[in-house]
Amino acid sequence: MPGVVRDGWQRGRWARREVHELRVAYDRVAAQPIEGLTDAALLDRVDTLAAITRRAAYANIVVPLQMLLYNKALEACVRQAGLDPAAIDPARERADRVAWDPAPALDRLAEQAAALPEDARASLAADPLAALRDDPRLTGWATALDGFLGHFGHLSDSGNDFSVPPWREDRAHVVSMALARQDATGPAAAGKGLALAGVEARTLAPWRPLLRLLWRRAGAFRVYREAVSSTYTRGYGLFRGTFLAIGVRLVGRDVLLTPEDVFYLELAEVRAWLTGSAPEPHVARALVCERRAAIEAAADLIVPELVYGDAFVPRRHDEVVRSTLSGYPTSRGSARGPARIVKGSADFSRVQPGDILVIPFSDVGWTPLFTRAAGIVAEAGGMLSHSSIVAREYGIPCVVSVTDATVAIPDGATLIVDGVSGLVLVEDVPDLEATAQGPAATLMPEARPRPASA
Repeated sequence: MPGVVRDGWQRGRWARREVHELRVAYDRVAAQPIEGLTDAALLDRVDTLAAITRRAAYANIVVPLQMLLYNKALEACVRQAGLDPAAIDPARERADRVAWDPAPALDRLAEQAAALPEDARASLAADPLAALRDDPRLTGWATALDGFLGHFGHLSDSGNDFSVPPWREDRAHVVSMALARQDATGPAAAGKGLALAGVEARTLAPWRPLLRLLWRRAGAFRVYREAVSSTYTRGYGLFRGTFLAIGVRLVGRDVLLTPEDVFYLELAEVRAWLTGSAPEPHVARALVCERRAAIEAAADLIVPELVYGDAFVPRRHDEVVRSTLSGYPTSRGSARGPARIVKGSADFSRVQPGDILVIPFSDVGWTPLFTRAAGIVAEAGGMLSHSSIVAREYGIPCVVSVTDATVAIPDGATLIVDGVSGLVLVEDVPDLEATAQGPAATLMPEARPRPASA
């Protein structure tokens, strides 16, 4: 146990060093031009990335656990002072927090867009790529957009699926996200109410040194969590360019029809076809067609969390209509609002302030969406999932592990999310006109969107 305590105490120094070393290792790989690599060198690049990413994945598990420990200890001190832990943000005054959280940077883009001439904003919203290319009034904003993508362009719908295009490959989507934030309330930039001095004033003198220590540690590990997550996502995304380069070569050898088809092959199969030791090319094309069809057919199936033996019978999504769902509550509070089913970045622009997000999961690339939500319902996740952590920091209720939520809950239905009991109640399905009238009222103060933390 003394060794465990010692290692835990030194995790902050380890996390900072690990992020630095991982970034250096990923930079070394990213700096090597892919085009000039031989087939063998491309496969070596995959192996190198895999080794670095295993190390990054370990950090991406350990650091959030350490963050949870410090935050739980800090919350106990805050409660002892008679205050609400949801009203604090120990990372608020840290200058390094903005380096890892895309929400404040998106807010700055939104502020700059709001200062543009009205017709320039209209053309930007109507056809982002054409407007950025043809309208000289947008030159400065385009430069700011490039800076944002240079820092956060590696984010995407999923940090664990490099077949999903990152933000840098979809500038129009990022423009839409920035423009959509112009009518947001800006909780990400505002910070939460209680600072350390306010909590100290309510804390007994003997406990103040411990409070200050936990405050520093909890704030630091919130930043470390975002730093590790962003570094992991960026490094994992380097697989995408590598495999697309392999896909281009396999297209040239008539093994695949498009470079993206490489994502439907297993790594061993990629190695075999790239080295020429695999069966005839038509076999690869047949595998791609078969697997693409299987994925598309399974997209709307409802799969239980546990499957025993071979007796599993999949159900169709239209067979599930329920008025009450339940899951695991991970952020307290209660809220009522219209359900907004969000399965990917294409749905981001549909989310309005006060909506209840109903999602399959979330990743760091989804963080800006949380500033507009009154509550979260997720099909996957636990206490340490991204949805849960960010919801707690934003002060909105969250219920995770809600089986079949995205198919059992109709889009636009009025939901009540109870972040204490874990119940999700589907009240009714209003017509489109009623849904468009605006966000519904919350049931409790905790349900209002609160300031974000990095």
